[in-house]
Amino acid sequence: MSCHRKVITMNIFMALLIGLAVNLDNLLIGIHLGIRHQRLSIWQNLVIGGTTGLCAFGSTCAARLISGHFLFYTNLIASAIMILFGIFCLYQSITQKNDTPELLETPRFTDVLILGFVLAVNCIPPSLSAGVMSLSPIWVGFFSMLFSCLSIQVSVILGQKFLRCRFFSVLTPFSAVLLILIGVLELLA
Repeated sequence: MSCHRKVITMNIFMALLIGLAVNLDNLLIGIHLGIRHQRLSIWQNLVIGGTTGLCAFGSTCAARLISGHFLFYTNLIASAIMILFGIFCLYQSITQKNDTPELLETPRFTDVLILGFVLAVNCIPPSLSAGVMSLSPIWVGFFSMLFSCLSIQVSVILGQKFLRCRFFSVLTPFSAVLLILIGVLELLA
C-alpha cells in the first residue's frame, strides 16, 4: 500500500472515530425520547443527523480560521446547552404526574430542529480539532451524520423497550440527570 493510500485510510478511520464519539450523547437523548414513548420519523431523524453532519462539516472547514482560544468557548457553550437541555428534561419529568406512559405525538418540526441544534453544537469542538488535524471535512460530516441517525434510531427503540420495565418512572428523570452529567463532564474536560 502506498504512503498516500495509508494517509487516506487513516484520515477516513479518524473521521469515523470522531463521528462515533460526537454522537454518544445521542444514545442517551434517544433513550429519553423512547422512554417518553415518542417516535421520530425517518425524515425527522435525517434532519437531526443532517444538522449534525453540516455542523461537523462546517466546523472542520473553519478550523484553520479560528484561534485555539475559541475551541474552549465552543466546548463551554456545547456543555452549557447540554446541561440546560438536561435540566429542562428533568423539570419536565418531575412535573409530569402520569404514572403510565401515553403515546405522545411525534415532535413538531421546530422541536426536531432545536434538538438537532443542541446535538450539533456538541460536535463543534471535536470537528474543529479534526480540521486542525487536516482530516477531510466531507468524511467528518458524513460519519457524524451517519452515526447521529443510527444512534438516535437505535436508542429510541431501546427507550421504548425500557417502558416495559416496572420502574420506567425512574428512568425518565435518570436519563435527564445523565444528560446533565455529560454536560458537566464535557465542561470539566
